[in-house]
Amino acid sequence: MTSNSITLSQFLDIKKQVADKGKELFNSQQVQNLKQKIAQEKEGVKLAGSFYENIFMLMLDKLDDLLNIDIPKDVFAAAWSKHKDLLEYRDSEQYPPEVTFLVPLVEHSLKTEHTPSIEPSLAGKSLGKLELEVEVEFLIKGAILEVRDAKIMKIRLSTIKGTGTLGFAGISFLEKENSLELPGILDLGEGIPIREPFERGDRAKAVENPGIEDKALEGNPRAS
Repeated sequence: MTSNSITLSQFLDIKKQVADKGKELFNSQQVQNLKQKIAQEKEGVKLAGSFYENIFMLMLDKLDDLLNIDIPKDVFAAAWSKHKDLLEYRDSEQYPPEVTFLVPLVEHSLKTEHTPSIEPSLAGKSLGKLELEVEVEFLIKGAILEVRDAKIMKIRLSTIKGTGTLGFAGISFLEKENSLELPGILDLGEGIPIREPFERGDRAKAVENPGIEDKALEGNPRAS
């Protein structure tokens, strides 16, 4: 993650939200089913009264790691790299690989969805999967992409607003609105390759079903 970047976990303020909503989640039907499975696996073994709540809170604590997803790189750039209006930059004759092109983006929205899951086990046996539903919609007030050799190499962003929700067992327990200021240039290192959506051989991305409004890209690129 770049030094002035931000993750989905930070954006949703996961640690605080989990601490506030832990009791409510612990009483959900899905967690009660998990308790029954643990009890069956440990039949005849006396467990401390706080055992189930402790193991549940430990699992929720893993959410911070599951949502450690760099928003500019793994959400924004990953979605933009599959937008149809950027495909022309794969043409090495029209866009020489040694030249950097600046591509301005107008204000647009971008939606990202994730289903991180936790699958606890006991004595080598799975106790079932706990799946969470994460959905965030961003309003991007404008950005400039630096494209070179058919890759998005750097991003210049302005103000970003977003609304996110986190659901568990079909229950929405978190809604968060946030406004981000990411000044300066975000360097994407080796860059994000521009590619056809769902191109064969494409590795799984953190972004699922990314969407950019039609005509989100405007202006002629300037070589530098």
